[in-house]
Amino acid sequence: MNTISTPVIGICGGGNLAHAMAGWLGTRGLHVNILTRNPNQWGKSLSAIFPNGTTHHAPLGHISNHPEILKDCNLVLVAVPRFGIREVCHRIKPYLHREQGLVIVPGTPEVMEMAEDPSWTSTVSLMGIYKVPLICRTQEYGHSVSILGSRPLNRIWVAPGNNAEHWSAMLETLFDTPLTHLSSPWPFLLTNSNPLLHPSRCMSLFRHYREGMFYAARTFAFKLGQSLSMLIFTAVSTIGTGEGTGYRIAAFGAAVFCMVGGIILVFYNEKKINGIIGG
Repeated sequence: MNTISTPVIGICGGGNLAHAMAGWLGTRGLHVNILTRNPNQWGKSLSAIFPNGTTHHAPLGHISNHPEILKDCNLVLVAVPRFGIREVCHRIKPYLHREQGLVIVPGTPEVMEMAEDPSWTSTVSLMGIYKVPLICRTQEYGHSVSILGSRPLNRIWVAPGNNAEHWSAMLETLFDTPLTHLSSPWPFLLTNSNPLLHPSRCMSLFRHYREGMFYAARTFAFKLGQSLSMLIFTAVSTIGTGEGTGYRIAAFGAAVFCMVGGIILVFYNEKKINGIIGG
């Protein structure tokens, strides 16, 4: 396996992704420090099993529960569940400096909040990667990981005022994955991995802004309508499969729903709705 010269990498987390990134980067000759709540469960090296069946041993650097190990890192990768991102980032903040890159993997709405906070943008080069770069599964906690593959293409957003070309080039080299630039961090919020969670993610961002709640309500209505239509269509289409009866019923039902929707739209009063929202 080809090795690359070396930034020192800090990884925050102890889940599947943290294991995979530690194994991937360690086998490429990089010095990797791990910030984890369970440092005693990690070995001095990590076995990484690749898709071709080969196993490589990645030596690990400092493994600790204290953020001080991140001070000398050029790049810090935060790979923790979303509910823990804010806590972890604030915990490590005093140990970061302006020359470092801080990457949230994958990008979440927290990146947007941090980018609007001058105390963050003046502290570190902030960025988010759109999707997890590696498909993986931990075999033995702290000791071995199976890397099932990597993404052929990914996207990155770098907060304004930072050298986007420098950081994206570094991450492309580290993960062997071409990166395209996002012009804003909105896709971290508006493109979801679970459609049922998407409205709640919108609401978490816009809950303090009445106008912005339109996005949460609209998306919820879209998802509800899509889910119900798929459920009803697939159920009805099984009626009289050989003769196509179900499809005729589904087509008639769709026409009826369109008519009902048109009638409802005729009675829609935007001024009245705005008055309710404004009140």
